[in-house]
Amino acid sequence: MTSIAFTQPHGWSKLDKYRTCPAQFKYVYIDKLKEPESEALKHGSEVHDGLETLINGWGSEMPKGVLPIWQPRIKKLIGDPEVRTEAAWGVNRKWEPMGNWLEKGTWVRAKSDFYKLGKTVLTLGDFKTGKYRVPSDDQIELYAIFGHAMLPDVKTVEASFWFVEQQVEPLILRYTAKQLINLRGKFTQEFLKIEKERKWAPTPSAKCKWCTFSKQKGGPCKY
Repeated sequence: MTSIAFTQPHGWSKLDKYRTCPAQFKYVYIDKLKEPESEALKHGSEVHDGLETLINGWGSEMPKGVLPIWQPRIKKLIGDPEVRTEAAWGVNRKWEPMGNWLEKGTWVRAKSDFYKLGKTVLTLGDFKTGKYRVPSDDQIELYAIFGHAMLPDVKTVEASFWFVEQQVEPLILRYTAKQLINLRGKFTQEFLKIEKERKWAPTPSAKCKWCTFSKQKGGPCKY
């Protein structure tokens, strides 16, 4: 593997891919090799766009696939003056908020599908489509850390995943401001590990058969 440093802003998707396979991370984020857009990803984008349109009052149609169990919850967000959608957040290396997530000096980025700011409680929500899979507590934690970093006056952050195409209750995790400040260190260490990486070695597993860059699919990886 070529010794190349990663110098772009971090985020959950990048961290998740690095954890899965450093080589795959390099192919996507350093070598800039394209991954084909799957029908599932295309569908997910359509549902997310539809929900954003609905919640902001730009349209009135519920996206196809959203189950009835979720529709009353979604309708409660419509017209709520405290609800905001598609929050694009960025912080610097001290976890201080940036004015724009594209601003120079942004170290980590995150996007919340919607959030509601109360007097002391911040509620964050992320829409999920497709089959149910056990959510990563780390992903929820990172979103919650971001919410508090951007809005430091809140005392509690409630972060949740809404699997809008599944008959399940939302997974909600609650954090105090103190907990979220303490959790920053865990992610800081992981992001620094990515920056120090130079080998970008593959980690072969059963997941290789799905990888765009695998040998059996004509990709550059040896596995």
